[in-house]
Amino acid sequence: MTTRFRILFTLSIAHVYYNAACRDFDFVLPSHTAALLRNGKLLAKARDWILYVLYEADEAGAALISADGKTLRIGLKLLNSCFSNFTDLAFDFQSANPIYRNAAAPGVLDAYR
Repeated sequence: MTTRFRILFTLSIAHVYYNAACRDFDFVLPSHTAALLRNGKLLAKARDWILYVLYEADEAGAALISADGKTLRIGLKLLNSCFSNFTDLAFDFQSANPIYRNAAAPGVLDAYR
C-alpha cells in the first residue's frame, strides 16, 4: 500500500524588501488547527519560508477525508526584531491591539475580537 499526498495549498509572506518569500516570520499552528490536520489526514510543513498543506489522496488523487467547511487558523510569529527598520507600519505596535494573541499559551490563538 502506498500513501500519497497532494498539495492542498501553500502559504507564503511577500514583502517588497525581499526577492523571494519573507524570512522574518514563522508559522504558528494552534492546537485546534493541529487537531483538524490530524483528523483530516492533512500535513502542514514549512520549507524555505513557505507553508505547504498536503492532503492524503487515494489512487485517483481524491482526498481520503474532505476538508470542505473546515477552517485552519494559522498564526504568524515575528522572528526579526528589526523588521520595523525597513517596513513602513501604518500603526504603532506599542498601542496596537492585535486581532489574535497567543502569549499566554503558544499553541493556542485567542478568540477573534
